[in-house]
Amino acid sequence: SVVFVDPPYKLSRESDADSLLGKLLVKLGGQVADGTLVVVRQERKSALLDEYGSLAKVDRREYGSMVLNFLEKRNGNSA
Repeated sequence: SVVFVDPPYKLSRESDADSLLGKLLVKLGGQVADGTLVVVRQERKSALLDEYGSLAKVDRREYGSMVLNFLEKRNGNSA
């Protein structure tokens, strides 16, 4: 499964665990199956943490002024 998360850039600038985006990713990790890929689009100058609950960042691709972050729901991790 793949889930795309494309928040407005203004909301994606803050991505710590207590931000709206961080809380969404933690919650989402508890709702998807193991192995699910979550793709988060942000401004290029923004950065995600390495983990949000059971979601772990596995890749980051830059395209012009935007970036796509790829997080995967890891087997056996709890949210």
